[in-house]
Amino acid sequence: MELDIDRLKAEAQAITNSGLIARIDLTNVTPTRIGGYNARPYSKELDLPEGLRTSEVKGIWRWWLRATLAGALWDLGKEPNKTTIRKMVNEILGYTASASKFTITSSYAYSAAKKLDDLAKIPRMRLILMQRRDEPQDKFDIRSVEEKSLCPPGFLKATLSLYERAGKPLDWNIRRVAFGTLLLALLLHGIGAITRRGFGHFQLEVKECLDKLRDYSDSIKAVNEARRRDEMQEGLNGLFSEVLQDAKQSLLQRNMLTGLGPRPSRLPPFPSLSSDSRIFRLRIVDVKASDETFLLEKLGKVAMKVGWKRSLGLNGGEVGGVLDTWILGLPREVRGTGYASQAGRRPSAITLAPVKKLQQSFLVAIYGFLSSDWPIGGLQWTRKTRGRVETHRVEDISGASHLLTTLNRIRDDSVGKRIKECVRQRGEARIECAFNLAFGLIERQLTGSLP
Repeated sequence: MELDIDRLKAEAQAITNSGLIARIDLTNVTPTRIGGYNARPYSKELDLPEGLRTSEVKGIWRWWLRATLAGALWDLGKEPNKTTIRKMVNEILGYTASASKFTITSSYAYSAAKKLDDLAKIPRMRLILMQRRDEPQDKFDIRSVEEKSLCPPGFLKATLSLYERAGKPLDWNIRRVAFGTLLLALLLHGIGAITRRGFGHFQLEVKECLDKLRDYSDSIKAVNEARRRDEMQEGLNGLFSEVLQDAKQSLLQRNMLTGLGPRPSRLPPFPSLSSDSRIFRLRIVDVKASDETFLLEKLGKVAMKVGWKRSLGLNGGEVGGVLDTWILGLPREVRGTGYASQAGRRPSAITLAPVKKLQQSFLVAIYGFLSSDWPIGGLQWTRKTRGRVETHRVEDISGASHLLTTLNRIRDDSVGKRIKECVRQRGEARIECAFNLAFGLIERQLTGSLP
């Protein structure tokens, strides 16, 4: 009996495509650092770089689905209730007691590492590449090679296939919300480490998708074809609007608003993707940079206190306790100085996501989530001067008059006044003020609009 190989291949492909929702091609546009078993992106012993893992994709997808549902509730005038949101996220993407309604597979994956010797110019990498106390020289040499061996732009590629599990068919709003939030996660969150400062960002291309998702595919195409800042802003705003609209419709159709109270008057309790520009903000800036390393150096420096001081006309030795850089991530502590909180780690409220390389510049998305989940009440700032340790609660710094004299030397009077107003605030008002100040200073540094 002769086998019909072509027929068998066709049948196998038909089975594979059963339940297929979309296929998405990914290519990294900035150096990507995906940690392995020892948190390093490359093993010298095995000569093997870390590649893309679908488990990480699912993790960032879940984060963006949660933020989108929270923002949809906020826009509908309701409290972003954790229990309601968790229930819907678990129902869609699964949890320990129930499988996800969707699966993701990665195929045609390609990753290659290359030793990038100029990474030490990038602030976060400079810390990683420092020799540790009591670290033997031979081990440091090996670690240094492994830490520098990242996936350069174009060296990490994969095709992600999104499937719907067999069973009761899902309604279209669920499919659309799931697909839309996956696209947002892949486009803006980044994969790997240091993604909030530009590492590990990707270009997407939707190779195929169901007809009723074609508008999402068109939105990604518009983003890819953007050549100017305003075109990219319009394309991303359109994508956000689509996803939020689908999320609202899904919540309403499923009667998920029943029993929810009105939204808080000031801030949501956790990051929420909303059309309210006060709590979710997106700006596209055109950043002059000849290559990706220079870009990442710039993105790293605008998030550092020393960069803020320089941009404000202050010298590096000026007291920095009045500049609320804690909003860019906690802990921010070096050798017992800086910001510390017993609440543990809190990622930055603001992300810098490169989305397009142009001739001599990059289009970068600055986006941020304003929420109340910052440990402002217990946050402390410490400095050491002439052997003396000085510690203040952040909310009480306005009472330390000797620290406020720094503000008189800021060359932009309007910024100095805003910081003075900020340090007098407490609670959620202080969080909002710190967020607004940080977002504005980062944007102005990257566009060169500070005096």
